Amino acid sequence: MRRPLTGAILGYLLGLAIAVVLQQQGVWPLDQVTVFLIPAVTGVIGMLLLSLGREGSTVTYVISLILLIPALVWGALGLADTNESGVLNGGCMVTADTSVPDVTTVTDTSKQDPFQIDPEGSLTWAAASPFIFMDYDWEMWTDIGGFPVVFDSGHELNEAGSPANGDTIANVADYASSSGVDITNFTGVFKVGGNAAETCDGFGFVVLLADGLTLPSMIAGALAIILLIILIILVFTGRGTEAVVASTTVTTADGGMPEGADQIAPDGFGDTSSRPDTEP
Repeated sequence: MRRPLTGAILGYLLGLAIAVVLQQQGVWPLDQVTVFLIPAVTGVIGMLLLSLGREGSTVTYVISLILLIPALVWGALGLADTNESGVLNGGCMVTADTSVPDVTTVTDTSKQDPFQIDPEGSLTWAAASPFIFMDYDWEMWTDIGGFPVVFDSGHELNEAGSPANGDTIANVADYASSSGVDITNFTGVFKVGGNAAETCDGFGFVVLLADGLTLPSMIAGALAIILLIILIILVFTGRGTEAVVASTTVTTADGGMPEGADQIAPDGFGDTSSRPDTEP
């Protein structure tokens, strides 16, 4: 029987697991392409594998398409941003220097060349604005699938009236933890943005370096293997079952058994060809 919805779900989860591995290994951020397009494509493949050549209702097939098409469209729109670079508006400037070492400005970063940061290393940064921001709000966010997710925010009085800000951080992970943001498991490449006083806003790309495989990437990799195995089993098991069912239900055009097949008499005595005639 058709199992398009099962195939679509397994395929989509497989694509998401692959996306997490790519992000954790610093290959690509969790953008529209990796969160929606790749999983939707693997979802379509899974749907087709558990549908083509099988009999059954088309209702779940249509439902699967309805669920996958929006993800395909939204993810495909992200293809236009594959060469996306950092942006900083309002005449502001941010520079940074790390222990890797890697020196950059926000606008020099891109998806293909993110700013490298060692979580256990140091970071020196400086920011400047053309105007003095007094008594303002600020926030920082990271992009997930094309949607900003705020992970830190606050309020700054700037009583000194300085148009510049900056700091030298000895250990990035310790500093983040003291600020209430645990980055020990958040390695890989990210699109990070923020704004201050609703005037100075922008985003850039950073990669938090890690030695070898991280726990999230190992979990995602193991999940991808498990999902792939389940999908393969369903593909071959389903087709084998259908072949058996088809071979046992073949009948002739007049409703009888196929030619050459053993026939069982209604009374259970087997072949009647050698049975002696009886009186009516």
